[in-house]
Amino acid sequence: MNKLTLYTDKGETFKYSLTLEGARTSETFSRLCLEFENGQNLYFKGKIDTNGNCIINIPALRNLEESIGKAKIEVIAESMYFQLHEMPVEIKKKINVKIVEEIEEQKTNFEIVEDKPKVSIKFNDKIVNEKEEIKKTLNKKSSSKTSEFLSFNEWSKKK
Repeated sequence: MNKLTLYTDKGETFKYSLTLEGARTSETFSRLCLEFENGQNLYFKGKIDTNGNCIINIPALRNLEESIGKAKIEVIAESMYFQLHEMPVEIKKKINVKIVEEIEEQKTNFEIVEDKPKVSIKFNDKIVNEKEEIKKTLNKKSSSKTSEFLSFNEWSKKK
């Protein structure tokens, strides 16, 4: 086996066959040891069936960064340790997603027009449209000495 590639976002099943003599398979187990250059080590225990087939389930390695190191296949049979094989290992992402965001500046060709209500007052048979004219007219009336206050009923009779 040249190189073992494992993924941060996809689990793997590692399988191999083992010939075991002089030990019971019920008292034997296998493990995959991953040793990385950053000093981090991971161990995955495998199961050996009566025919000598070994299966090691490796989950998605989500907490690991992409890295390289070495993998060792080890067997422990009746308290005896055997290193069967050593190979390079690489951890990488199976799925790479890149988001490219483009924001296009929106150019608009429109004019902002004020939308204010327009007021016009009819005062002494003269229509006054401008704000300043309304103020002047009201000021003149309020400054006159003869101010007349009418109730609504009086005002409606006068009209």
